[in-house]
Amino acid sequence: MTEEKKYWQINTEKLAKEIKDAARASKTEEDLKMKTEPILQAVFEKIGVDVASVRYEGTATSFRGRTDAVYGYLTIEYKAPGKLSMN
Repeated sequence: MTEEKKYWQINTEKLAKEIKDAARASKTEEDLKMKTEPILQAVFEKIGVDVASVRYEGTATSFRGRTDAVYGYLTIEYKAPGKLSMN
């Protein structure tokens, strides 16, 4: 008997809105991280990423500096709200 393929869908519009809302409600980078991580972890779990393996504030080997969150090969670098603004 073959294993049935599992398919998943992510509502990216909803995900983007949740992240934007978290950013608007955040004052610092750490604030943003604490509000965004649960949102991302829910999505990651849905697509099969092992969220228990996340590492925070680790040293990155692929670029200089420290990473904010690493899920396997996915690296997330948070920035304080407004820091990346083009205005």
